[in-house]
Amino acid sequence: MFAPHLPHQIFAGWLFIRLAIQIDALGIGNVFIAPVDVVIDGINTFQPDLLYVSNGRRHIFDGHGITGAPDVVVEVLSESTRRHDLNVKLPVYARNGVREMWTVDLEAETVSIYIGDGESLALERVYHAADTLVSDAMPGVAIDLSPIFALVRGATLPDV
Repeated sequence: MFAPHLPHQIFAGWLFIRLAIQIDALGIGNVFIAPVDVVIDGINTFQPDLLYVSNGRRHIFDGHGITGAPDVVVEVLSESTRRHDLNVKLPVYARNGVREMWTVDLEAETVSIYIGDGESLALERVYHAADTLVSDAMPGVAIDLSPIFALVRGATLPDV
């Protein structure tokens, strides 16, 4: 599989930076950017684009990666991964206790937040590029999506 395209990396990188700054300042947990192995159950190991583990779930750190369900996983959808992320990963994350799954659609400029109940993940809210994203799993964190999507748009404009 090829490396993710530039807009994907721009979004994931800047979201990570903004999350890391706030999470560190609040002292509520740790955020990681791919590649980090998440051994979610005895069968599936995934590498979400970003993941967040609250202080209360630090026991899932295994020295190499994560063994168990992170509080939040973020998947930046692409043409080649969209079906796998939504049809394979989402149900596995749901069954194994992921609290939130965020899916980022760069073309639509949206971030969809799915909330878990330990058995399923249901779409709760869709944030658009002009919105400020908040997360129940990360109390106190607020991400202004506008500048991140603006950077992605700038990376996809053709040279004239």
